[in-house]
Amino acid sequence: MDGLAVYRPAEGQYAVGNLQSLPRAGFAARVAALAPALDVLGLPACLLDRELRYHHVNAAYAAHSGRAVEEYHGRTPDEVFKRTPRDDRRAHMQAALEGKTEIFNRRTIEGPNAGRWMRAHYFPLRDGAGEVEGVLVVLVDIQQLKDAEATLAERERQLSLIMDSIGFPITYVDRHHVIRFANRPSCEWSGRTAETMIGSSVDDVMTSDVKSAARPLLDRALAGESITYEREALWPGREKRHIRGHMIPDRDSAGTVLGVLIVLIDIEQDFQLREALEAKESQLRTFAENIPGPIAVVDREFRYVFANKVFQESRGIPLERIVGRKVPDVLGPQAAAEYFTPYKERLERGETCRHERLIDQPGREPRWHQVVLAPIMVEGRFNGYYIVSSDIHDIKVTQERLREQEAQLRLYTDNIPDSVAYLDRSRRILAATGRRPSDKRLAKAAAVRAMHAPRPGVIGPGGSALAKKPAKTSRKPRP
Repeated sequence: MDGLAVYRPAEGQYAVGNLQSLPRAGFAARVAALAPALDVLGLPACLLDRELRYHHVNAAYAAHSGRAVEEYHGRTPDEVFKRTPRDDRRAHMQAALEGKTEIFNRRTIEGPNAGRWMRAHYFPLRDGAGEVEGVLVVLVDIQQLKDAEATLAERERQLSLIMDSIGFPITYVDRHHVIRFANRPSCEWSGRTAETMIGSSVDDVMTSDVKSAARPLLDRALAGESITYEREALWPGREKRHIRGHMIPDRDSAGTVLGVLIVLIDIEQDFQLREALEAKESQLRTFAENIPGPIAVVDREFRYVFANKVFQESRGIPLERIVGRKVPDVLGPQAAAEYFTPYKERLERGETCRHERLIDQPGREPRWHQVVLAPIMVEGRFNGYYIVSSDIHDIKVTQERLREQEAQLRLYTDNIPDSVAYLDRSRRILAATGRRPSDKRLAKAAAVRAMHAPRPGVIGPGGSALAKKPAKTSRKPRP
């Protein structure tokens, strides 16, 4: 024992320095010297000789055990207490009598504090010749510490249960590359038990292929970088599978990296599904690229996610200026106001919309297109839409020419001085001209007479069918 210092405000200071410096007046004198200090110590304390008989017990020790001070003097613990301890406190006492300072935790077995955890300090007392003549016992209440340890242990048990039930490996590595935690799947992944894995260096646990792939990533994570990676790995008991790894730095309040949490997830099913989707997407893209008409796809945020080459060429815009951008940004303010804004709400309601527009193409004349906007609905909710554009320029030009020819024909027929009517196969009058009432009556009469004609045609005056060249008439021209 190195020494003990106790302060008593009312009666001054008692000091116990090196016990060997005390007067060599026998054990009784030693007890008399130590007793005042122990009485003001505030912790349960007692002095026992080599025969384990009490020579002094302070008030705190008596209160802790629930007995009067007078019950202890000259008696052994077995004589004072009813229960014989089953723990190793007697072994620690024997070690103290052999000259060793012993510190250990024990539970109180009797009295009002039965079951309470105490930390016992056994200090050997030596005489002038260096022989142990007794033991000083000082007890410190550590119940709060034990309660905290029990609470922490319970939380660790619950956390371990949760971690083990997650189903994928979770490992914690400190900044010295030592594994401090590994759940059951992590141990199974490494082919080790928790006892042989926790406390080991990652270099001792990793195989050579894992080390070459993961160690550089671990060093980056310990430097403070969050890492996510994917690779092919051998999952125990299975064929090679794809995994996704996450390395998450653990920082203290000052931002210093204390370690790294490593999480591994089996993504083989997701990988295969992604490959299948990519293959399907490639097929659809090839199909869409070979469709002669412009096609594009817009997502729910009204951003282009696909546009085939014909769409790009028809708009005169490269792919990088289409995909990922919103429709109004690609169209421009004027075109968006005419061809996007009026249809936005209708598309969100699930309505298919159509419009015709004249599209300018670089280096070529503008051409008319019919544009169909077809919404993509997923479980009744708007999820984007398709844009399918058809070149109808030739049709529009033909329609315009027909309108011009019809206008010219109308001009000609309206200026013919005689009445003219046109009948279809059902002998219905589709058109008739006539400037004066008499001409109208003549046209009507001609139409009636023509009802028995063998084929449709243009009816002239007198009910005769007009050939390619006008038939001669005996009527004189009007003045």
